[in-house]
Amino acid sequence: MSQSIILNRAWSDYKKHWSMTLVFAILALPFCSGFFFFPILVVLIGYVPCIFYKTQKVVTPKDIGSFLGDNFLRIIIAGICQTIAIAIGTLLCFIPGILVSLSTPLVLSRIVNTDKSGFECVKLGIQEVFTGLGSKKILLFIMNQFIIGLVLTLSITCTFGLGGIVALPVAQFYLYGYMKNNNLGNDAINLLPSL
Repeated sequence: MSQSIILNRAWSDYKKHWSMTLVFAILALPFCSGFFFFPILVVLIGYVPCIFYKTQKVVTPKDIGSFLGDNFLRIIIAGICQTIAIAIGTLLCFIPGILVSLSTPLVLSRIVNTDKSGFECVKLGIQEVFTGLGSKKILLFIMNQFIIGLVLTLSITCTFGLGGIVALPVAQFYLYGYMKNNNLGNDAINLLPSL
C-alpha cells in the first residue's frame, strides 16, 4: 500500500478522533502540563490510534480510561523500562539510544495488542529494531519515523508550537497505520485489522 493511501487513511482516522487527540495534544503542551507530564500525554496520543486500529471503533474517553485502568501497571513498567533503556543506550553511544527510542511505537503496539508484561513488550520492541536492522522493513520503519520527526519539527516550529496540536496526532495515526500495513509490533502475526 502506498504512503499516500496510508496518509489519507491517517487523516480520515484522525478526523474521527480529533476531539480526543486535541485534548491530549493541548494538555501535552509543556506550558500546560509541565515537563513531567509532557511525555506521558504524548504517549497517550499514541494509544488512541493503537486502540482504534485494534477495535475498529471510535475511541472514547471511557475506552481510554478503561484501557489505562486495566493496563496501568504494564504501562508504567514499560515506560520505566523504555526510559532506562534509552538512557543507557544514549550514555553508551548515542546511536543505540536513538534506535531504542525508535522502538517506542512497537512497544505501545504490543501493550495494546498483547497480554505480555511491560518488560516483555519493551524487550520485544527493542529486539525487533536491533535484530531487523538489516531488513528493508525495519529500515523503512526507521526512515518513516525520521521523516515524521522532520515534518513535526517543521510544523511545530513554523506555527510556534500550535501545529503540533494537529500534526502530532495525525503523525501517530500515520505511523500506526504504516505499522499495521507492514505487520510491525505484534509478534509476527497481524493483530491489527488491515487497511
